Amino acid sequence: MKKGLLALLVILLSVGTLAQTNSRQKTRPKRSVKKAVRTNHHKKPYIDDLYFGVGSLTEFVGHVQVDENGGTESFSFTPYLTVGLKTYLYDKSLSWLPEFGMSLPHKGADENTGRWNFHLVSKFAYEFNESFALNAGLGLSWVRLSLDGGTQTLQNGNSVDEFPMPEGSSVSQNLILTLGASGKFDPNWGASADFHIFNIEDSESRAWSYIISVNYHFGKVEFDL
Repeated sequence: MKKGLLALLVILLSVGTLAQTNSRQKTRPKRSVKKAVRTNHHKKPYIDDLYFGVGSLTEFVGHVQVDENGGTESFSFTPYLTVGLKTYLYDKSLSWLPEFGMSLPHKGADENTGRWNFHLVSKFAYEFNESFALNAGLGLSWVRLSLDGGTQTLQNGNSVDEFPMPEGSSVSQNLILTLGASGKFDPNWGASADFHIFNIEDSESRAWSYIISVNYHFGKVEFDL
C-alpha cells in the first residue's frame, strides 16, 4: 500500500513539473530580431559660393594716348562680365577663387580696331570679416584683335597722311599677376576691384589694367551625383 502511494506521488510530481515547464515556454516572449539598416551619410559635393559680376574694364592705365596733347587714359567704360567660385580652405578666413571674365566686343582707341578681352585667374583670398577680403593670384589674359582694313589718318610732321591698315584677326596671350579687394554690403550683393599686372618680369614694358564690378552672390551650391 505504501509503495503504491509513493509511486502515485512520484507520478503526480512529474506531471506537475512537466506542465509548469510547458507553461513557461508558452508565456516566454519571443525575441525580436531587428535587421540593421545602413544609412548613407556621405555629404553632397558643394561649393561655398557662386558669384556673377557686371562691371567695367580699363586697359593699360597711363599707356594709351587719348588726345593730341599726350594725355593718357585712366578710366574707360568697357562693359565686363565675370563669374567665379569660392571654396573655403581649412577655415572661413582663407579661400580659393577661380574666376573667368570677358568683355563685350568693343572698339579700341583706333576705330578701325575691334577688341575682345578674356581672363582666367586662380586667386586666394583672406577674409578679415564677412564684409571685406583681399586676394592675390596668377592667371592668363587674352585679347582678340579684329582689324577692318582701310586707311588711318595720322600726324606726319607738320601735316597728316593716310596710312593703310591691315585686315584680319589675331589673339594675344599674357601671363598676369592679379591683386584685388572685395566687400559685401548685403548677404547677396557686393563689389570688387581687381588689378591685372602685365609683363611682371620686365619693368620697362610692365603695364596694368583694372576691373571694377558689382557682384551677385548665390551662396552655397550643392550638386546631386
